Amino acid sequence: MAAWTEGPAPRLRFTGTGSEYFRIWIVQLMLSVATLGLYTAWAQRRHLQWWARHTLLDGDPFDFHGAPRRMLAHRLMGLVLVVGVWLSLLQPFWTGAAMLGVMMLGAAALSIRIRRFRLHHLSWRGLRLGQRLSDAPRAVTALPPVLTGRPLLRLTLATPVRRHGPSPSVRLLISHGWLLPLTFGLYWPFLAVRLARLRLDAMSARADDLRAALDTPALSNADASGATGRALGLDMGWSR
Repeated sequence: MAAWTEGPAPRLRFTGTGSEYFRIWIVQLMLSVATLGLYTAWAQRRHLQWWARHTLLDGDPFDFHGAPRRMLAHRLMGLVLVVGVWLSLLQPFWTGAAMLGVMMLGAAALSIRIRRFRLHHLSWRGLRLGQRLSDAPRAVTALPPVLTGRPLLRLTLATPVRRHGPSPSVRLLISHGWLLPLTFGLYWPFLAVRLARLRLDAMSARADDLRAALDTPALSNADASGATGRALGLDMGWSR
């Protein structure tokens, strides 16, 4: 197990290619269609593993260990919510409004649950986010000895944010997005990879106590919807 690189905050690096992801994406898509959607949970696990294993922090990749059955359960919960929303539209106004409110609360809770699940099942250098270090004492050597601030692993922009004009991601979507309808969506894997590389190359890792971050089982609860959750694939392609 490698030791943390001393010096400036380590940068994130993405090593995947569009052609490689396209092969995975098209095969998983065909299997999902052939099984009438039942395979989608296993397909998503394969996607998340690919994205994680091609995302390097301090030279070492992440990994994803989520169980497809749990992911399938999340899909079934979502289906129940969709059916509930449809049924609420068939009810009298106040009854339907009450049902719709319950469904919306359920959707918000399910979204948080999925984010926490994905973040909790990510690992780096053999340590799962939220794993107690007492369960893996040898892994302590992989962590940086000196860090500052809140005990959460944070990923931040390594370059200043532009204050005017569209962001690089928006410019990329404008310049390449037209290829999506032209190719009937087949260009999406290539665009997703370019977006991921663009975002990750502009980020570096900052943790005021990475040792505490990896030793905090509540990490996925505390930051699943914050900077860590967003950076670790929750809104940049890993969910595809």
